[in-house]
Amino acid sequence: DVVYGYLKLGQYNSNNNKSFESFNFGPLKENEINVEVLTQMFITNWNSNTKILINDSDSLPESNLLRLDSSKAYQMLDWQPIMNIEQTIMETASWYKRYYTEKNVKNFTLEQIKKYLKLWYYKVHIIFLLQTQLANKITRKVWKSLMSL
Repeated sequence: DVVYGYLKLGQYNSNNNKSFESFNFGPLKENEINVEVLTQMFITNWNSNTKILINDSDSLPESNLLRLDSSKAYQMLDWQPIMNIEQTIMETASWYKRYYTEKNVKNFTLEQIKKYLKLWYYKVHIIFLLQTQLANKITRKVWKSLMSL
């Protein structure tokens, strides 16, 4: 998702005569999780028995949740993440596990890119179909209203 965001940003900046702008690319609000949950999900997807040790010391002040504001990317680039948090963590953990066990991840990476592009393609077409259906319903209502005049 982030790479797709940066591709859209590159396209936006190449068409922009002003200086480059910066954007955040983060999860949708419903996919926000804290670091402990993210770490546990990563470990689970890695199929590891690793245990999380949490230091609750007050000497290490930390926010409970760090949040990226991606609204600028949503509005100006028409970008939003395609994968949910579970898919994102699973694919990331799979890539790192493959990298650390096999080192050569080129083919695996290409397969992940193909899988992502399929998700993107289906999501874009589903949105288009839903918008088309909604437009057709509105058009039929307007047409009926006009015919009843």
